[in-house]
Amino acid sequence: MPGTFGDSLKAIFNIPGIAPIFQNYNSSGFQSAMAIGLSRTAPNDKSPDIPNSQRGFLVMRGAGTRANQFYYDGLPLVYPFHADGITSVLNNNTIRSLEVYSGTYSARYGFATGGVIAVEGFKKKNDSVVLNLNTFLVDGYVFKNITKNLNVSVSGRKYYPNYILGRIPDLVPNQTFVSDYSDYQFRINWEIDNHNSLTVSSFGTKDYRHPFSTNKQYEPKKNTMETLNDSLIVDRNFRTDGIQYIWKPFEYVSNTMNISRSYFQERIQNSTYFTDTSKGVLSAAFNGLQKANTLGNDFSEDLRYFEDVMEFNLFKKILKLKAGGQYRETVSSFKGKVIYINENPEMLKITQFILSDPNTNAVMEGDRMVRRQLGYFSEMKLDYKGNVLSFGARRDYYDLSREWKTSPRLMFAKEIDFTKTTFFGGTGKFFQAPPDVSYISKKIGNPNLKMEESQHSNIGIEQKFLSSYSIKLEGYKNTFDNLAVRDNLIYNSSAANINNMVSYMNNQNTELVLQRNVNYSNSMSGWSKGFELMIKKEIPEDSGFFGWISYTNSLTKRNRNQPNLKDSELQAHNELVANHRILYQDVSKDYYTNVYDNGSIEVLKKIV
Repeated sequence: MPGTFGDSLKAIFNIPGIAPIFQNYNSSGFQSAMAIGLSRTAPNDKSPDIPNSQRGFLVMRGAGTRANQFYYDGLPLVYPFHADGITSVLNNNTIRSLEVYSGTYSARYGFATGGVIAVEGFKKKNDSVVLNLNTFLVDGYVFKNITKNLNVSVSGRKYYPNYILGRIPDLVPNQTFVSDYSDYQFRINWEIDNHNSLTVSSFGTKDYRHPFSTNKQYEPKKNTMETLNDSLIVDRNFRTDGIQYIWKPFEYVSNTMNISRSYFQERIQNSTYFTDTSKGVLSAAFNGLQKANTLGNDFSEDLRYFEDVMEFNLFKKILKLKAGGQYRETVSSFKGKVIYINENPEMLKITQFILSDPNTNAVMEGDRMVRRQLGYFSEMKLDYKGNVLSFGARRDYYDLSREWKTSPRLMFAKEIDFTKTTFFGGTGKFFQAPPDVSYISKKIGNPNLKMEESQHSNIGIEQKFLSSYSIKLEGYKNTFDNLAVRDNLIYNSSAANINNMVSYMNNQNTELVLQRNVNYSNSMSGWSKGFELMIKKEIPEDSGFFGWISYTNSLTKRNRNQPNLKDSELQAHNELVANHRILYQDVSKDYYTNVYDNGSIEVLKKIV
């Protein structure tokens, strides 16, 4: 791939409509939920977060950074890039092909309101050994044919700037962050016979990004240097193990089954620094900032995945029928912890104030959530003399919201052979469950959130010229609805009151269940539209120049669809919530309506 410096997966950053995102941590909701310093959960915070500000890997045509799906040979790739955000977790030699679906795509793919990146590895090739060694990195790849029908491939990479920089610590500026990561891929492919094949895969990574200490020999797991930027520290790892079984009972019939388990772990921390004024201003100025505390969070996510797809090719592959389904079960858990507390009385007051924050306290207690998604689809593709028509439908189920959604998909292409011109386009619906466990946590989120949805529409033209060149112009418009967003005005009043009434009638418990803000709602909507231009030179058969030039012009908007209260209105609302219980809350398209236990009725108009 051109312009990727030996990392083919990075090519997606050069494709029109895709923008890379610097990602610090994968589960951003925890960091925003934990009050750091004196930034407690503010009831008068009019804009608690920035729309579309999730941390992730990339933005594809205006979708959220967590709205895309990555697959490696049909298995979910939950962590495609290392902590630096620009280096993939796959060895370049393991990648045979790369497909990017940013517009309307097959009904086979669900669980995403953005796009899909599907990576395919080698199952057959000649024996090869590749070793790369440079100043900061070493990687290797081995592909070995054991027999005619059995082969094994192993690859790995180690990035080690800490060992090199450790030799010259005086030349490294203080607070410089250094990445330390490694990854591996392992595969066994067995062509059992002409009708059956089996592939066993395992791939994973370990990431650690840390501040480099000046004048100190670096030891990654023993370095105790304090840093004002420890929220940028990254400590995470993931591993996926999976099996792919392909059955071809007849020449034009095939069935593919994918089973995998992906395990992801992440550890984050953040510290609070203040000046100690208890001994006077001069003493505070002399001693500077002091660490009051360090809070952390341990997060894990366990994804179990199953897919089965049947494909029929009829009439010399003119007509293709495809049907199948997927099941995803995700077990997510988090648990906060106190890493360090300064026993200084002044600093201890600050720490106690921070830990008294409801959201921080909830994160410290931890939570465990299980969510399940089920999808099935069918589609038909007609390909005859340059005319391509594909239409299908998909049904998705999300267990926490107990809702079924239907996603119709339509794609077409018309090639004029005489002029080498192709017209193409498509439209379709897409759904996904809220991507961050902090959104749906019973402790810090809203487990009743519904599926997010989007509508993709695109149309374009591609013209080939000079035998190996082509120019493509494509316009698109994507709309987004029911997006999960931070919401300081939504409460669990109805569920809490029903529970309290049942408990009281059964004499089980007379203590009221705590009414709380559930922090997130599906109120956000938005759209993205634009056009993309690409001029491409095809890969020559032997050797020579190839590559592409692209240009993207797009505009993306988000609307929180929440009230924008004046200071006096916000003060009145906060007083009602602090002194009275909400008996009932109705959230409609245009209004929040709250009924309080003192008979007050509050109507808050949304900005739409």
